[in-house]
Amino acid sequence: MPPTDAELREALHRRVVTDVGYHAPNDAAREAHEQIRLHTETLAHLMIDLCPPGRELSLGLTKLIDEAMAHFNAAVARNHDRL
Repeated sequence: MPPTDAELREALHRRVVTDVGYHAPNDAAREAHEQIRLHTETLAHLMIDLCPPGRELSLGLTKLIDEAMAHFNAAVARNHDRL
């Protein structure tokens, strides 16, 4: 079931207004960020080893590093109090 209009508006408010600003990470969040970076790098090296050079590899690495890692870090940063 899709979210209601009110749920979408609340989520928007939380992402744009409430979550704005720097919140110092706790120890668990720092460790999670470190693990995300470490494992992202490990996976990137594996993909370089397995895939031939070219556009697809470059796009995959961009998606992994610039997009996926950013989303995982955002998940930790926005919810570090739940770790």
